[in-house]
Amino acid sequence: MRARTALAALLSLTVLLPLAGVPARAEQVTELDAAGKLKAKYSLDESGLRHGGYAEFHTDGSIKVKATYRRGKLHGRYVSYHPGGRPHVAADYDEGGRDGKYVEKDEKGRVVVEATYVKGRLHGAYEEFREGEPVTRQRWADGVPLDVDGVKPYPKSREEIRATIEEIFNSTDPLESAAGDPEAWGRGECLRQLKIYRYLCDVPWRELQLDAEMNRLADAGAALCERIGRLDHTPENPGLPEDEYKTGYRGTSNSNLYQGQEDIVPQVRGYMDDSDARNIDRVGHRRWCLNPPLQKTGFGRSGRFGAMWSMDRSNAKAPDYELVAFPPPGWMPDYYFAEHYAWSVSLHRQKFKKPDPAAVKVTVTPLGDDHVRRDPPLALNHLKVDTDGPGIPYCVIFRPTGVRVEPGARYWVEITGLETRDGPAAVRYVVAFFEL
Repeated sequence: MRARTALAALLSLTVLLPLAGVPARAEQVTELDAAGKLKAKYSLDESGLRHGGYAEFHTDGSIKVKATYRRGKLHGRYVSYHPGGRPHVAADYDEGGRDGKYVEKDEKGRVVVEATYVKGRLHGAYEEFREGEPVTRQRWADGVPLDVDGVKPYPKSREEIRATIEEIFNSTDPLESAAGDPEAWGRGECLRQLKIYRYLCDVPWRELQLDAEMNRLADAGAALCERIGRLDHTPENPGLPEDEYKTGYRGTSNSNLYQGQEDIVPQVRGYMDDSDARNIDRVGHRRWCLNPPLQKTGFGRSGRFGAMWSMDRSNAKAPDYELVAFPPPGWMPDYYFAEHYAWSVSLHRQKFKKPDPAAVKVTVTPLGDDHVRRDPPLALNHLKVDTDGPGIPYCVIFRPTGVRVEPGARYWVEITGLETRDGPAAVRYVVAFFEL
């Protein structure tokens, strides 16, 4: 018994350090398991790295893995087997990266994964099955997914998003330099923030501009809210001269309203949040911010109150669209979203029929790096279908629990129970958060 234990220890030795002055040499290695059964056989090069043929065995002595290494990296054909001899994985490697056809099968011989790699990256079709039934069908190019179950996952690249946001940050509006206006720069910063959100959500943004009269009315609306000490789109006159009251009323009744800091800038982020108990059922401020015909706006402030002129439809030639979502399909900078935010999808009412709230179902499902849904959908703590709201009237509003707004977090969004003139319809898209 002692002799066998000593022999097992000797055979399982993987590499011996050469004595000083003695050249290192290649070595054959045999590994045994705790029971003394053959576990693996392979060779090490002079640096102690696997090099050449490699064989690994199941406890019953049958082959588990046959492969080839070059300088410590898989290189060439790799084949593994389930206990009993059925093929498990067949793949080709080039210097440690998959290169060629990859096929994985379960113990019943059914395909689990079938894919193609080039130099370690997915390139071509990727298919995955569970119990013989398809789970996902995808198409990749050089490690980038082009199609995931019929959806183009990333309409814009991260590089394009970064470059455009930088362009917006570096832009200016003529009214930012208006003489005698202490809020001039702040109004311009609000405009830039609004442009970024509109760009991310694929609604017109380049022609968006400040309007002097709208700035004036937004100021008056904010001042009226400060006078009454609350937000109110249709306040009664608190004792102001009639002309001053009417001007303020025009501001409150045509604007998004904000209460918070004594700073004009944070209001846009507040409008896009819109997820408190008072606003989550409509996310109306957000919908006005993302209304495609909006082309002119104004921002105002008085004390801790702010206003954004929203009732503009100057862009009569707004591009066609099917939906406006926030967060939008594809890459989403994590800075511009938060875990407590509601998600919203506004539907073009000429392309979708009025949604039936009882029929609409929403799922938000985590995605792995391979864009496969392996976990169950997240629970929703809020779901509302609004069919008569501001901006785009038809809007599905939902809030999933457990969302991670951080780089690498990806989600599959699916809304069913919708109808177009052609019949039943569904909305499907990917949201992936990243750091700017």
